[in-house]
Amino acid sequence: MSDPGCSADLPADEMEDFLRLFVDETAEQLDGLVQAILALKDDPSDIRQLDEAFRLLHSIKGASALLGLGRITTLTDQLDIHFVRLRSGKDTLDATVNAVLGCVDCVRDCNERLRRGEPLAVAGAPPNQV
Repeated sequence: MSDPGCSADLPADEMEDFLRLFVDETAEQLDGLVQAILALKDDPSDIRQLDEAFRLLHSIKGASALLGLGRITTLTDQLDIHFVRLRSGKDTLDATVNAVLGCVDCVRDCNERLRRGEPLAVAGAPPNQV
């Protein structure tokens, strides 16, 4: 895992350790998020699962921001906003479940790129720019 354009404040070997930990923890958090989303699909009124999904998203967003992983931070921030709206009752998951799961897949793809030491595209940049 080489430096994917993250913060240069840490020595490369320490950053690599943090990235590896981020990828491993995020993989587990994404699994939990998918479980919560599928449970919510079956029972949209399950506040416990909604809170768990929000907590997992918020954790991924915070860790990615700390490591300077803008693409993941931007995506999880948008999901976070969506889950705030779900919690408030302004949106329903049934209409967006496929999009939310697609975002989870995108974060998984980013994690795989990080695991291989590939840079992530800058959030909002065309796909061919890194």
